[in-house]
Amino acid sequence: ADFPDNLGEIGATIFRLVRAHKEYFKLCYIDVLEFQGRNVMPMIQGLRDVVSHNSEAFLAHREDLADVHPAVMMRCLIDSFFHFYLEEVMLEKSLADKLGMTDEQLAGEIARLLLHGTLRRNDAE
Repeated sequence: ADFPDNLGEIGATIFRLVRAHKEYFKLCYIDVLEFQGRNVMPMIQGLRDVVSHNSEAFLAHREDLADVHPAVMMRCLIDSFFHFYLEEVMLEKSLADKLGMTDEQLAGEIARLLLHGTLRRNDAE
């Protein structure tokens, strides 16, 4: 599926990435707290530049998406997963485990929330 329809898969992939590189992400947090992020800022800025540059190409064909700049949309969606999973991994508290879900099911739930919001749609509208 194309982005953002594959957002649940992307979220699950981000979780695996964060879990696999937990120690690296801890170092990033330490750098931000102790050194104002001067060591990780070039990497973060590079990632932001790539997402911003490529987002329009990824979403140009999607006329059904909200009227939001593609770079803003991608950053919000992807960052939501990163921040959620960084917290879970760093604190070793799994919402998926607590709810009896797999990591993929949790990622799918988050993706549905991000893509469709919190309110049920009324088909009569």
